[in-house]
Amino acid sequence: MKIYNIFIVIIIFSSHLFCEWNRTLIDDDLEGASIINVADLNNDGILDVIATGHYADAVIWYEAPTWSKHIIDDDLDAAEDVKVHDLDQDGDLDVIVAGSGADMVVWYEAPDWERHTIDPSIDGVSHIWIADINNDNSPDVLAAAFHSDEIVWYESPQWSKHNIDSNFDGAEDIAAFDIDNDGDIDVVATAWNSNKVVWYEAPNWIEHVVDQNFSQAYRLFIADIDNDDDLDIIASGWDADEISWYENPSWTKQIIDAEIDGPQGIFAEDIDNDGDIDVAAVASFTDAVYWYEAPDWTRHLIDNDIDAAHDVFVSDIDNDGYYEILATGVDANIVALYKRSPLGFGNNTLEDPDEIQLSNYPNPFNPSTTIYYSLPYENEERVNISIFNLKGQKKHQFSICSNQSSIVWDGTNQSGKPLPSGIYLCCLNSGKQQITKKIIFLK
Repeated sequence: MKIYNIFIVIIIFSSHLFCEWNRTLIDDDLEGASIINVADLNNDGILDVIATGHYADAVIWYEAPTWSKHIIDDDLDAAEDVKVHDLDQDGDLDVIVAGSGADMVVWYEAPDWERHTIDPSIDGVSHIWIADINNDNSPDVLAAAFHSDEIVWYESPQWSKHNIDSNFDGAEDIAAFDIDNDGDIDVVATAWNSNKVVWYEAPNWIEHVVDQNFSQAYRLFIADIDNDDDLDIIASGWDADEISWYENPSWTKQIIDAEIDGPQGIFAEDIDNDGDIDVAAVASFTDAVYWYEAPDWTRHLIDNDIDAAHDVFVSDIDNDGYYEILATGVDANIVALYKRSPLGFGNNTLEDPDEIQLSNYPNPFNPSTTIYYSLPYENEERVNISIFNLKGQKKHQFSICSNQSSIVWDGTNQSGKPLPSGIYLCCLNSGKQQITKKIIFLK
């Protein structure tokens, strides 16, 4: 009897070591499946999936939960990066895409997906980003162009082109955040040919080198890895076979994995719901999808059979309080969804009916984010969701009474006035329990 009891305890506390991820194919026939994104495109309260097909010249969205396939465009040469944003601010989510073969940046206006050109000639555009660069409450578009070595931004609504850097050799990935916490949106970029990771300080775009020897610097992700209330940089190096993160503001390099063969897409999120920011990544040469458990970056295999794995995205697709992982395979022509088994992560896996859950998407966000919450059915007390700034000042409060639902926060205070961009704390208080999540508001 004693041996039996000990055995049970070992299984419970070690179950995460044997975690299985169940794969669902969203699409197994998207030629050159490339970049993925997630958003509620049809405004039905359920997150859909958007993907590009590099060889199919296609932009596709898949309607949840059945993953019905809808074509946005099937004639954009080498469709690559894809972003989702209400670009024309009419209440619908539009789709913005970089066509690396077409040398174009375009956007598709929801709901009929009429195509509009932002730039008809940007040589080898690789990745794009959306942010309010000039702080005029209108979303602008940024782009990195591999062949023309450009980092640029386009000012809405006329899409006037502004140079940030015209000599960034092999410009690859791009992101825009307030890196130095001064209220301006800065730009982070990687350069494949010059092996660089840099950030440009707004408004004069002064270049600061984060790493000048990261062989074939490729993909980027921005997150507060060390939970110190500033934004760090995560990058993958194709030829370096490495994923590392750089600690703001010293940019001290911390290696996540120095033996990943051909890393491409990366994504940072608290995958195991333990309060630490983990990292998901793909390795194209080993056809693998991994996640790395913070803080020691223990590597967990999700899949090793997704031919030429290319991109990865983390989201709570089914709104059950647990994150799913999506990935694409360029040679496999697939878009895959991975959901962990019910005994996935130790103590967090057996759901306690008395445990509250809190998540939001998108994060970072602009102009709004949906805050999802799950409450115990027997909990009948009034529940509050409050938004605090980092000084502990309450800026907005919502009162809710539902067992499981969601609210939308648009970045305003209780009086409806816009708040500045930055890091905020979202606190769910059920009267008996409290949970807090960090959210990032961009402009």
